[in-house]
Amino acid sequence: ISKWGAILIDSDAGDLGATDNELSERAAKRTARERCEKHGARSCKDALIYANECGVIAWPSVVNAKIIPHAGPTIEVASQAALSECEAISGAVCNIVYSQCSMPVFEKF
Repeated sequence: ISKWGAILIDSDAGDLGATDNELSERAAKRTARERCEKHGARSCKDALIYANECGVIAWPSVVNAKIIPHAGPTIEVASQAALSECEAISGAVCNIVYSQCSMPVFEKF
């Protein structure tokens, strides 16, 4: 059974909403949007939708720099890729502010 995760970001408000281990892409997006808008964010956009892997967000330490989402087979792999890209683009130190995995569930039939 596939498991889905989603990360939505409102760059203007500096808010994000995320979820993991949802049963569908639609459910993942809906839950992440609800979480993003919970504190008043109004421009939540899909940053990363992923299935059966891990998702992370790298956030630069400078204002108005691009926030980098990345997916990968493990949190470590996704984090390394996101941090490298974030630091190359922003020229600043970046930190992982969200990391979670949505791994498939195997059932015997």
